[in-house]
Amino acid sequence: MLRLKREVTNQCRLLHTHVCRFFEVGLTAEQPASAETRLDGRERLYLVFEFADSGTLQQHLARSGGRLDETWARWFMQQLVFGLAHSHARGVFNRDIKPENLLLDGSSGAMLLKVSDFGLCKACSESLPNSRVGSPVYMAPEVLDLQHGGRYDGRKADVFSCGATLFQMLFGVPPYNRHPADKRTLDHRNHADFKQLIDNMRHERWLALLPSGVEPPGPELAGLLAGMLRFDPNQRMSLGDVKRHAWYQKGLSADALAVVLADEPPNQEPQAQLDFTYIMDRWRRAKAAQQARYEEEVEAGVYDD
Repeated sequence: MLRLKREVTNQCRLLHTHVCRFFEVGLTAEQPASAETRLDGRERLYLVFEFADSGTLQQHLARSGGRLDETWARWFMQQLVFGLAHSHARGVFNRDIKPENLLLDGSSGAMLLKVSDFGLCKACSESLPNSRVGSPVYMAPEVLDLQHGGRYDGRKADVFSCGATLFQMLFGVPPYNRHPADKRTLDHRNHADFKQLIDNMRHERWLALLPSGVEPPGPELAGLLAGMLRFDPNQRMSLGDVKRHAWYQKGLSADALAVVLADEPPNQEPQAQLDFTYIMDRWRRAKAAQQARYEEEVEAGVYDD
C-alpha cells in the first residue's frame, strides 16, 4: 500500500505529453461473491491511466525484428529524454526505465512515447534512493551492486537506463548482458554471471559486446552511448547533457529544440491532490470484515471435512 501511495502521489506531480497521465485511484464497489462472474466478494484497488493504443516499446521492437533503424531509435529517445526530464524537474526518479515500461500511442498519427510504470519511483523530497530496484540488464551499476547502507543519484541511474534502452533499440540486445569470451547471454541469477555483468559494466565493454554482424555506431552515436553508459555516475552524462548532444538534436526543428532545452521550474503545482486516508481506511475495514467473516465461518464449521 505504501508503494502504491508513493506511485500515485508522485505521478500526480507529472503532466507531460511523454509521461503516461494518471487520472484516478479508488476502490471497486463490493460485489456479492459469484462463481459465474468469478467475483469473490472483495473490494479491489484500481488505478486509471491514459490509454496508449500501440502497446509497449518492447512489443514494437518484437514486431520490427528486434531492432530499429537509427532514425526511429532517435525519435523514441528524444521523447523518452524529454518526458523523463520533466519528471526529474519535479523531483521524481523513475528507477525502472526499460522498453517494457514505455508505452506507445499512435492515435494522433505520430507514434508518441509515454513513460509509464512509476511503481518503483522515488521523489527527491523523500530521501536519496537506497534500494536495489529495477531490471538488472537496464539497471545502473551503482544500483545493481548497491552495498548495504549505500545511496545513489536517481537522476544518473535513470540516464544509464535510458542509454541501455537506446542500445537495445539499435542493436537488439542490452549493452552488457553477454560474456566477453563466447558472447552467450548472462543469467544474472547465477552468481558468476552476475559478477561478470558487473565486470562488463566496470570496464565499459558495450562496444566489444556488440552482436556479430552488427555495424558499430558512428562517432556521434558512439560518443552519446559512451557518455550515458559510464560506470562512474559522476562521469556519466546528465539528461541535460544528452539533450545538448548533436546526435540527440538531429531532426528537431528550431522551435522544437527550444522547447526541449527550456529549463522547467522544479516546483509546480501537481495536477491533482489525493487524500489516501479515506481509501486506506476503507481498505483496512474491508480486510477486517473479511477476516471476521472467515472466523465466523470457521466457528460455524463451514470448512470442516
